[in-house]
Amino acid sequence: MRYSKILVQRIVSADGRAIAEARSEVSTSGNTHSVTHQSVTVSANSGSTIVASSASSSSSSTADSDI
Repeated sequence: MRYSKILVQRIVSADGRAIAEARSEVSTSGNTHSVTHQSVTVSANSGSTIVASSASSSSSSTADSDI
């Protein structure tokens, strides 16, 4: 079974321009063996300067089927 979720949050100025955006993306897969990936990106626009930062992580686990 696969599960995925994307969350986008924007900060918008009064004139309608997006000045900052944060994006979080998570996906999981597996039943007895689970793999999770997460990626987060933050971008900010201040006039002619664009600043971006991102991070990602991954984890894996196995469930005991005898429980």
